[in-house]
Amino acid sequence: CALPICVYLRELFDNKSAFLEPGISEPKNFYVSDMTRAKQTSALILEGMFPGNNGKFMGKKTATEDGILRERFPCDTEPPSRHKALPADIVAAESAFSRYFHRPKSDEATCDIIVCHANVIRYFICRALQVPPEAWLRFS
Repeated sequence: CALPICVYLRELFDNKSAFLEPGISEPKNFYVSDMTRAKQTSALILEGMFPGNNGKFMGKKTATEDGILRERFPCDTEPPSRHKALPADIVAAESAFSRYFHRPKSDEATCDIIVCHANVIRYFICRALQVPPEAWLRFS
């Protein structure tokens, strides 16, 4: 992790309650891409949110690694770019979204943490906001 980012994350998590909206409990699940940079970032987040827990989430387990959260070109873009999404990446991005984002089954507010990569995060945001996912590359 680049030093300025590490310092920023440590300062950010000095007051973890700032991240939790009223009525939302502690995170129930913590998922992370199986790529090195995401695992490094998740370790910083865990240490910041749960100091002294030796990288354990809620004192019980570490973050759950999931290869479906890997960096990828999630779908072709509009306007078109010189990069094209691979069919397997398109399926994986949509599968990841379907796995982690859904309507609540009850009135209970819950919070999960997902640590992955910029392309995947932008794709998730487009899908969650119900805008065409092909717009993912238009913002940063």
